[in-house]
Amino acid sequence: MTDEEAKALGLRALLAGFQLQHAVLDTDGCRQSYNWFDGKYGRLKRALAAMKLGSEEPDEYGRSPQTVVAGYLPDFRDAATRGVLLEQVRESCKDALLVPLYHPHHRAFLTNAERWSVRITPQPTEVHALVAVLEAARGEG
Repeated sequence: MTDEEAKALGLRALLAGFQLQHAVLDTDGCRQSYNWFDGKYGRLKRALAAMKLGSEEPDEYGRSPQTVVAGYLPDFRDAATRGVLLEQVRESCKDALLVPLYHPHHRAFLTNAERWSVRITPQPTEVHALVAVLEAARGEG
């Protein structure tokens, strides 16, 4: 996946509701989860809302919504980020066993751009299939 493809897919995922988050164990061994849409990261949520409305209005720091979002794009070339995407798709679909399917032997009717699927039409990669299912689950696909 090229950098441009990764950025485009990251933007699609964010607009479909992908939640940037991380979890850590504190010194007492308790799991702490942080959602990037909360607190200081509320600017991302506002920027995404503006982009969905087609607004070019700058934020309080003079940055366009596109500039703000560009600083938060998930990189699905990273295995951990793909794992978060898979979990969020499972939660959106309320299906803990949902898995992407690879179709390597259907060369007669599938192009290279249609090798992966998850409950929807085939997609070029596993990540594309997961983002498409997230979009469909949120009613945006």
